[in-house]
Amino acid sequence: MNSWTRRWRSGYGFRIARSGHNTLLTYHDECADRRITEDDIVYLDFGPVFEEWEADFGRTFVVGPDPVKHRLVGNLADAFNRGKELYRRTPNLEELLTVDARDADPGLAPPYLAG
Repeated sequence: MNSWTRRWRSGYGFRIARSGHNTLLTYHDECADRRITEDDIVYLDFGPVFEEWEADFGRTFVVGPDPVKHRLVGNLADAFNRGKELYRRTPNLEELLTVDARDADPGLAPPYLAG
């Protein structure tokens, strides 16, 4: 493992657990501790280091019965796989960045982007 990786991740990897409005923050954003509450979305992100190889593993969960949140989280794997396939079919980054998610699959666009 190079020295940059050791400094960044202390050689052990990283762990992120966020809930509620904190799920909108990036890896680099600081956030206050908060308790998981009923009807939260919870995101867990792990980045273990195996010798010189870094991994990234994340999962999202819903606490509570909200059907919209459950549908959203239930569609994440499909959206990720469709995005990965789109990436594989697109010859270059410039073209990939011009793709509108609604053009790729209107059913995956959130309601505020529809129409």
